[in-house]
Amino acid sequence: MALGMTPAWADENCGDDPASAVNHTDHYILGEIGGDAVAMHWHSGLVWKRCVEGRSGAGCESGGQATTGLWHGWAANHLPLSFSGQDAWGVSADTNVNRLASGDWRMAYVKELEVLATGCGGIPMINHTVFPNTPYSYHAWSGSPNAGNTSQAWLMYYGMGNALSNSRLLDLHIRLARGGQPFSPLASPVARQARAGSRIVVGSVTLTPASGNGAAWGGARIQGDGNPEFQINGDGPWLTEAVVTSGDTLTVRMIAGSSGDVRTATLTLRGAQTTGTSDGGGNGGNEFTVPYQSQAVFTTQAIHPVVKRIVIDPNAPSTLHALVSGEGVFASLDGGANWSACAAQPADSDPRTLAVTANQRLYAAGADGVHVSDDDCATWTTCPTQPSGLDIHELLAATNSRLYAGGAGGAHYSDDGCATWTAINTGLPD
Repeated sequence: MALGMTPAWADENCGDDPASAVNHTDHYILGEIGGDAVAMHWHSGLVWKRCVEGRSGAGCESGGQATTGLWHGWAANHLPLSFSGQDAWGVSADTNVNRLASGDWRMAYVKELEVLATGCGGIPMINHTVFPNTPYSYHAWSGSPNAGNTSQAWLMYYGMGNALSNSRLLDLHIRLARGGQPFSPLASPVARQARAGSRIVVGSVTLTPASGNGAAWGGARIQGDGNPEFQINGDGPWLTEAVVTSGDTLTVRMIAGSSGDVRTATLTLRGAQTTGTSDGGGNGGNEFTVPYQSQAVFTTQAIHPVVKRIVIDPNAPSTLHALVSGEGVFASLDGGANWSACAAQPADSDPRTLAVTANQRLYAAGADGVHVSDDDCATWTTCPTQPSGLDIHELLAATNSRLYAGGAGGAHYSDDGCATWTAINTGLPD
């Protein structure tokens, strides 16, 4: 995972208007992956190393001379996708890789390299801020073999901003990319109520690869009302954009408006879908990459805090718990004379109801199911199974082990403290 970074931009050499200049610096998200400075290109959906191989640092000023090599030498370790007959281009027939799906660093296809030169002036014709210290009159090998000539492969000449095919025995630089498998579509969480003017977490999404295997890479940006921000994997700074990968969980927070106001924020996730070299290398030089985008909308409604439910500890009548809309669960040890927010809150975007058993087990439920606390709401866990429909509106603790729940999926009961549930809907409306 790589966090977004805020650079100090130099003069643009790829066009001044972001609306028309696909390589304007605004179209890149800068970050770091495993110590490498990286740039996610919003226009193409790919993540790039900012430095050519052999150089490092945020300004690509470290490492000395940039590394060069023969095409098949680079391909032995960074070929994007294996193809039959690749040994004719000098790549061992035993090499079997699909870095488009795995998400590993790979050679970029020639059309992907061409995109980085679009609209750029100066030499080299590539964004000088995003890709600093790129060698003057820069030639870069692509991952594209020449489909009609096994002695040649495609390269990008950034001195003139054009691609050409040449002998794969040339000793040239390389710039690696990451991506090619898109993310699975995002789902928008349910709306969250909050006190007017409060900053609250309104939901989370976990990123997954479209295939279910390997890794997807790309970028995320959020914008909308209420100063929306997201945090990656529950740690680090709150951001408005970042380089991201599958497995990352993005938690979104925003500021609620005035009482009654509804605010929305849109999280946009972008990656790339790449059609690689076909079997036998028959389309070498014509591989195709398109950006792939999905969005999730986060919504908060500002309300005046309302006490939704109060429950009494059967063994200690002075111990009360209250559920307050937009605020969470509160506890009182003196019959309600004084209240304090629980040390932890159930992991639910919209908790609606509480229940407590004689053995002091506290349950909370709402849009995301049923949750339980065995330590007076110091910690919470989500029940291992849930009533069908999840969206719970009512809870009732009949005994220490029997719990009733009602919601979008009808009525259910559990006789084992929410480990399993049984539907009891016969005669109830569908």
